[in-house]
Amino acid sequence: MAKTISCSVKLNLTLRVLGKNEDGFHEIFTTFFKKMGHEVLTIYPQIEENRGDIVETRGELISGENIVTKALDFARRKNVNMPPLRIVIDKQYPIGSGIGAGSGNAAAIVSWLRDNYLLDADADEISELGADVVFLASNYNLVRGEGIGHIITGLESLPDYAAVLAFPKWMTATGAAYEKLDALRAAGRQVELTRKKCEYEAEQILSRLTHGQATGLLPNDFLEIYPEDKLDSYKEAFCIYKDTGALAWGLCGSGSAVFALFADTADAKKAKEKTASLGWVKKTAELE
Repeated sequence: MAKTISCSVKLNLTLRVLGKNEDGFHEIFTTFFKKMGHEVLTIYPQIEENRGDIVETRGELISGENIVTKALDFARRKNVNMPPLRIVIDKQYPIGSGIGAGSGNAAAIVSWLRDNYLLDADADEISELGADVVFLASNYNLVRGEGIGHIITGLESLPDYAAVLAFPKWMTATGAAYEKLDALRAAGRQVELTRKKCEYEAEQILSRLTHGQATGLLPNDFLEIYPEDKLDSYKEAFCIYKDTGALAWGLCGSGSAVFALFADTADAKKAKEKTASLGWVKKTAELE
């Protein structure tokens, strides 16, 4: 019997890059907020065992190896006793948007395999699929993320704010975003915050959001990598968010999408309609 499962996405309420570790990966300090997205996986156990796993996508195109295929290969290396599977992914979000949609797909299958086939894997192992997968496969809705994002500490959840997303006509590759950030810092154009300042900043923002207080633009080091024309486009969306009553808004991960949080779903719908009319916006979405 086919099983359809929904996939979550992440919003970074804060995102600071602390530097590189010994392996050359960037250490971050972030606050992840989980929302249920519109992408779904439909899982079909296959009767013909010799066919192996099949992963198909519908909707938005995916380039390169599909992360769900990687997740299935990972589970089989862990000797999970599961039948061959055919998985159809309904892709709604453009790649390179910063919301971890692909990671959400992988997290959904990891969680399903845990519940149904006793997949046993710790955070370090799951992070091999992607740093965001650890959070999105967890039971937390709000966490502090450290390391490369895979070391998570659960936090008391926020009110169930509606979120509005605007996806631009451009995409942002994560690796290229970090290269641009490194170049900014090498040129002395961005100062790296201390962990203590990052913690204080996050505490203040979460306190305000917990009490339903307006916060405005959320801190994200990657905003500064964008050229003036793209920043002007983002500011158009941010102005709409502010004018329609958003509590907070910002960049999704390293980009390219932007988002806002609303206490009132009617305000969220207005913001979605207004941002959809902007010439640089490819697609919008509302998450409740």
